Amino acid sequence: GCTSKEEKEAKTLNDFEEICINNGFSVEDNGNNYSNVDYIAESKLATLDTATLEMVIYDNLENATKAQDSQIETFNNMKGSGAVINKDKGANYYNYNMITNGYYTISTRVDNTLIFSRVPVDYKDEIETIINALGY
Repeated sequence: GCTSKEEKEAKTLNDFEEICINNGFSVEDNGNNYSNVDYIAESKLATLDTATLEMVIYDNLENATKAQDSQIETFNNMKGSGAVINKDKGANYYNYNMITNGYYTISTRVDNTLIFSRVPVDYKDEIETIINALGY
């Protein structure tokens, strides 16, 4: 899609945790996995069966954007021939998701917050429910 001037509101890890729990996920602090990464402020990891969804708060927009660009590059390296890709970009956000080879991948950023997942396509609806509830 086209770049719009629309802005979205960045949510907190508490918002993420509450919405995930309300949708059947368990949530744990994931910051210890980034203890040696100075540009990541905090992180939470939501789990439902084998599916995971992570939210990371970066110290600034530039580092969040770099991380997202790197994720999307990784996703594109896994892309199969029949991949379905959706993109949505606004003044302060970028959402990229793809279905390929039986997996649903998403990287969605608002300001310096990033939510991402790579799950079997069976979990696409559960992930999208959370993304939509957060307004990402």
